[in-house]
Amino acid sequence: MNHFKTIVPVAFLTMFFLCGLSPSVGAQYFAVPPGAQAISNPYCGAPTYRVWNEPRRGGINFVGGNGPVFITVAHSLGAGSPVERAVLAHECGHVARRHGLNSGFYGQIRQKELEADCFAASILAQRRDRSALIAFRQMVGSCGTFSSGPPGYPTCNERLSTINQCAGGM
Repeated sequence: MNHFKTIVPVAFLTMFFLCGLSPSVGAQYFAVPPGAQAISNPYCGAPTYRVWNEPRRGGINFVGGNGPVFITVAHSLGAGSPVERAVLAHECGHVARRHGLNSGFYGQIRQKELEADCFAASILAQRRDRSALIAFRQMVGSCGTFSSGPPGYPTCNERLSTINQCAGGM
């Protein structure tokens, strides 16, 4: 019996939970989930919804798989919390940089995550939202040299370095 096939997925999922990340980072909705609460998003014009059973912290979603974009954020983050603000800014980075399914989103995930991180860090620094920047750094810097998501995602150290660089010393 090949134990490698069993050990690797278990180790991968364990790393996600130890780093505070969700194993379903790549999951997305193709329609606004039932019970979702429309919320104001100060970082971009994309329709944004707070979702009760969101398995991720937040996500960019495409109606019909390719159509108009909308953002979801986990209700569990706390309405208006520094973590929620950081996640909203990051997801708006994907919208601003046009990271859609048709643009090879999954094929270039590392670069696109770092671009969204830089966008978020820049806008949070510009708005002098120190508490959201601290929460963002803690959220993505918690797993060191391990990947911050599924295969292809940047390491936590890479993401933290990008955030620090793009926040301009704040």
